[in-house]
Amino acid sequence: MKSWKYALTAALLPASLWAATITGIIGAPSPGTPVAGVKVVLRDQTINGTVLDSTVSSGSGAYTFSNVANGQRVIVASKSGYNSAVALQAVSVATQTYTVNVTI
Repeated sequence: MKSWKYALTAALLPASLWAATITGIIGAPSPGTPVAGVKVVLRDQTINGTVLDSTVSSGSGAYTFSNVANGQRVIVASKSGYNSAVALQAVSVATQTYTVNVTI
């Protein structure tokens, strides 16, 4: 009797409670200066995986992806005049926030 109540409660909770956030700073290698205007793409599983989300780094080099479901995620950062960079992050909803700084 109790199990269906727990299942119903879980189904009614917002998806954001079951998702994680990935945040970080995009920077140049030397002297580690944040880089604004970098296209940051979040992909599923591999560098050629499905695009889940994308954004552009702020003036302070910051980026954020919210409501990221669990699984292997790939972060691809690119900007003209810089080397592209790839970072891997395993996401588990048990951990709510991941910091992934990327050097381009």
